[in-house]
Amino acid sequence: NGVSRIRLKPGTNLVGVPLKSGNLKSVSDLLRLEGIAGHATAIIVSDEGTFKVVARAGDDGDIPLTGGQALIITALQARVAEVTGVAWDNVSGD
Repeated sequence: NGVSRIRLKPGTNLVGVPLKSGNLKSVSDLLRLEGIAGHATAIIVSDEGTFKVVARAGDDGDIPLTGGQALIITALQARVAEVTGVAWDNVSGD
């Protein structure tokens, strides 16, 4: 139905972006999502075999989001964020 959720528990969480959303273009955009904003301390992302930390827009690891990408989000407390959008196109990687 075009709505999905990212559920975080306190500590480390392995997540993927469930849907392609117009307001989620890069990794740091996740830090602004209602439910995550102010409750996640950092996101760890793998970029070409190197792990990078994203704590705000413009950080070195702030790469574009893609379907099938796994991210580690460190959270202070249990939270839920809704994501609205469409299914990722697995053929083109978008």
